[in-house]
Amino acid sequence: MKTLTEQMIQYRFPRWDELPQLDLYIDQVVIYLQDRLAPFDKEGSVTPTMINNYVKQKIVSPPTKKKYSREHLACFFVIFTMKRLMNISTLGTIITHMRTIYQTENAYNLFCEEMEYALKSTFEPKKFPPRAYDTSEQAELSLIRSMTATFAHMVLTDKLISLPK
Repeated sequence: MKTLTEQMIQYRFPRWDELPQLDLYIDQVVIYLQDRLAPFDKEGSVTPTMINNYVKQKIVSPPTKKKYSREHLACFFVIFTMKRLMNISTLGTIITHMRTIYQTENAYNLFCEEMEYALKSTFEPKKFPPRAYDTSEQAELSLIRSMTATFAHMVLTDKLISLPK
């Protein structure tokens, strides 16, 4: 369990400036996401079909000349981590709303920071106490914290279930 704890508290989501600057074709997007999300994705849930479905459902904008930008990648990171928590339609509504409050870059970086802290506080709560939800804070920040904390606990549950007996 120690190596698992270390893996989770050391996991780092790529920040906006670390996402590829060049636009990617769908197969490149799939490989990029699968690689970065491997610790959380036991079913290999990143596929070209799923990405195409999110475009058709207007959860993300269509690619330009079959290429996906940084903005697409940021949305895909959020979608592919959070889709286990809620239906895609609700997730799309949340993403759209967040874009009205924050610039995409800022919203994505905030999501990354909160996700990393949620993982740390779930896997090593004595060292990283869970953050409180403060009603005086923006509702959007509390929403992100709640979503990321729920995801982190889901990851812990999955990992505990899969431990050898």
